[in-house]
Formats: sequence, C-alpha cells, structure tokens
Amino acid sequence: MKFDLLIKNGLIADGSGGACYQGDVGVIDGRIMQVGNLAGDEGKKTIDAEGLVVAPGFIDVHAHSELDMYNQKCILAKISQGITTELTGQCGISAFPVMAEAMENIAKYIAPVLGKIDCTWPWQNLEGYRKTIENVGFPLNQGNFIGHGNLRINAMGFLDRKSTASELELMKFMLKDELKSGALGLSSGLVYAPGIFSNIDEMVELAKVCAEAGKIYTTHMRSEAGELLPSVEEAIQVARLSGVQLTISHIKAMGRFNHGKVRNVLEMLDSAVAEGLVVYGDCYPYAAASTTMTIILPPWTLEKGIPGLLEILQSNEMRERIKSNFKEGIKGWENRPVTIGWENLIVASVATEKNRSLEGRSLADAATENSKDPADILFDLLLEEKGNAAVLITGMNEKDVASAISHPRVMICSDGIPVGNKPHPRLYGAITRYLSRYADLSDNTAIGAAIYKLTGLPAKAYKLRDIGLLKTGYWADITLIDTDKVKDLATFNNPFELSEGIERVIVSGEVVYKEKKYTGVKPGRFIINESGKEN
Repeated sequence: MKFDLLIKNGLIADGSGGACYQGDVGVIDGRIMQVGNLAGDEGKKTIDAEGLVVAPGFIDVHAHSELDMYNQKCILAKISQGITTELTGQCGISAFPVMAEAMENIAKYIAPVLGKIDCTWPWQNLEGYRKTIENVGFPLNQGNFIGHGNLRINAMGFLDRKSTASELELMKFMLKDELKSGALGLSSGLVYAPGIFSNIDEMVELAKVCAEAGKIYTTHMRSEAGELLPSVEEAIQVARLSGVQLTISHIKAMGRFNHGKVRNVLEMLDSAVAEGLVVYGDCYPYAAASTTMTIILPPWTLEKGIPGLLEILQSNEMRERIKSNFKEGIKGWENRPVTIGWENLIVASVATEKNRSLEGRSLADAATENSKDPADILFDLLLEEKGNAAVLITGMNEKDVASAISHPRVMICSDGIPVGNKPHPRLYGAITRYLSRYADLSDNTAIGAAIYKLTGLPAKAYKLRDIGLLKTGYWADITLIDTDKVKDLATFNNPFELSEGIERVIVSGEVVYKEKKYTGVKPGRFIINESGKEN
C-alpha cells in the first residue's frame, strides 16, 4: 500500500495504556489507515522514527486559547509541547456567547485570561466563532466549553444576588443553543465574579441542561484554600443532583494552612465514583497558579463589573474598606493577602508599558521599593491597567501536586494564559514538565501508561470522537518524542523557552512542528464530543 505519510521504525505508544511496541503508522487523507509492521509499504512522505516514541497527539484538557486562535501570537506554545488538541472555555470564562448589550462587560471580564482582539468583536456565539477561526485557519484542534460567567453577564451583569426565574431561563436557553452548536459542556469559575454570586441551585439547573444533552460540567470551585473541601462537596452535589458528568479543574490546595488537603480531595473524588457518579479531575505540574489579579479583591468590589471596580479604586474611603477586609476577612472569601501573602502574589502581566517593569515582581517587593502599602500597589496597578492584569500565586505544595498527578482519574493540563510578557511557564512547558519530572519513562510499560494520561484518558473522559489513540480510522494527530531528551525549559523568568525532546507534531496527517519551528500549515479542526454516558 502507498500511504500519504508513513512513519517507520518507531516505538508505538498507542494511547490505550498498554506497553509500547516497535511498529509503523500509515496515514491516508489525514487519518490513520494502519498501525503495525508496514515493512513492505511506501509513503509519499516518510518519517524515520527510529529511537523515538510515536504517540497520539497530546490533549490539553484545560486551556484558555480562544482569542489566541484568532490573534495567533502563541502558536508555538502548545504544538511545541506535542499538544494537538486543546479544550478551551474553562473556569467560567469563554469568548462566547456575547450579546451586544453585554459585549463591553464581557470583553473586560475575559481580557486578563483570554486577552483581547484589536477589532470590533467578530462573533456573538460559538457558531460565529468557529466560522471566523476557520476563515483564519489554525494549526491544532480545539473543543469549546461555555463559560458560566458569560451566561450570567449576558443575563444579569455582575449583580450580587440570586438569578431570577427569567434570568436563569435565559442562561439555560443560551447554554442549550451553544450545546446544539457543538459545545462540549459548561464550565464555571465560582471563585470569580460573577460566578461567585451564584448559588448551588443555579448551578444544578444549568448542569441539568448539560446532563440532558449528554455533555460535561467542569468547575473552578468556590475555594481552593480554606473552604476547599466544602467546595469539592458542592461540586459533587451538583453532579449528584443533576446527573451531569463532572471534572474538577486544576486540583490544588492553596496556602500553607491547607497543604496536604489534596489527599482528601482525591478521596472525595473516589467516593463519588464509587457512588456511581462520573467524576474526573485535571491538574498542572507546578506549585504556582496564575489568574486575573482582580481575584485578590473582595467579591463586592466587582458587583458592577470592571467599570464599577475602577470607580471604587478611585475612592480613598473604598480603598480603606478593602484594606479592612484584608485585615479582618469576610466569611467564605479567600483572603489571599493573608492565606498566601503579598510576597507570593507576583505580577504576571499588564496591558500597558507604564507598569511593564513590575512583571515578574511580587506586590510585596514593589511596595517596599516604593515605600507603599502592598494594597495600594495593587489598587494603583489595577486602576492604571483598567483591571487588565494577571497574577502568579506561589501558594501550593509540591507533594500535593505529585499526589494529584498520580491519581488515575486526574488528567494533565496546561491552564496556560497567553497574555503578557511574563505568563506562567505552564503555557509553554506543562506537558513536557509532566513527562520529564513526574512520569515514569523507564521502560515500555511505563511509557505506555504515561502517554495514556495525555491521550487515551482525556479522549475517554471527554468522549472525544476519533482522537486519543493510534488506531485505524482515527485522525492522524501524532506526536514523536525523544524520551531521553524530553524536558521543559520554560521558567518564570523565561516563560517562552521551547521544550526539548518533541521531534515532530502532526495534525490531520500534516507536520505542524519540527526542528523547534512551526511549519506554517493550518490543518486544525474543531472537535465535538459524543452525547451520552462516558464511553
């Protein structure tokens, strides 16, 4: 047989979790036609993979790249790690739906995490987004979740109250419409405004919409610190009451008083599965987090969105009220200056050149240098940047990270934020960091198990069609790895360094990455998941 592409002499890790074996992969029309001994066959193009592991393309199950797919400023970030598919719209933050009257609020809401686009907003929903991106073209595959924050802002802005029956019906209507357009499910960010203003009843009703469509609910929970375990119980209760399949996003325990609690989280996950619920988790292999800087503030400051926040920050009286909240706390709120410490709150990105020198520096350091209260540094920065700033939070424990990664139902993600000059290095290094620092690559059995975490497991968990395995009829999304060399090089000081050991990345049968360069082709596809129960 003559293939369009023939990959020969590789060590096949087929994504199933089984041991690797020597073999070849033949590709026709962007799909895998044969896997095995193809010694008598030819290829229009041939890749000699001797000494390399040939694996399904990696699946990043937690990404924030919707707008970068349009801007294409960080194309190398994912493909240089061997990622061929990413699942975006996480943490309640997505690029759609966007109703005209809510457009300004949503654009400001998503900017610190997704970035922004320098034009009139070119879509209003998932269908419009996909048409726009398909016209631009893109190098890797994408699946999309719908952010609960977007639904709430469209329906009721940033109001700090329960949704009314009519507001909830509008949210449900928008969600149903987006699920019909191919969305994978619903995501929530219950630690952020406006998600923080919702209650469990609202989340159950929206989760029921997903459950009825056979889709999935992912959640950045209300707390990953002092109220971590009650937040896990709330997430599981949403799954229990709605029947939805659940993923707990970026499992972690923030703050030194909470170190060790990841073990309890994983026990709760196991108990839920034993009960008959379908629950997974994801995590990134770092002991530092990254998110919008507004998360440091008490929730009431965001009741009127970013415009309202900027008004508050111009008032000395309101600044003193916030400082009082930092000192005394608010019940149910994660008081990060106390639980994490100003020295562990580091400026990740800003929007203007005026404050560029602060990127990579802690709020404590900036305060000392300027003889100011760290709170005032925070207030001034957010005011000058119009709320568009991100923070690194170094408040996790390495043992907790390792515990989460080792759990059989926890997948690896980047949670990469493609914004600013000092993004978290997970944007460019999460997957290769997992492979080099946490995975066992000592023999063929161990390699097969490690690759499963990045391919077959997420494809199964998210019910993704025809990806995640090297199998006849599946899409030819393939990554070639030198397991002796694979290593992340991105650091907090140099976050854009490309990884070592990723030799080729192939999407739909076309090479998108080789010799540490993007080849320029755009064979990416939008993917959907199967309706119904976990396969």
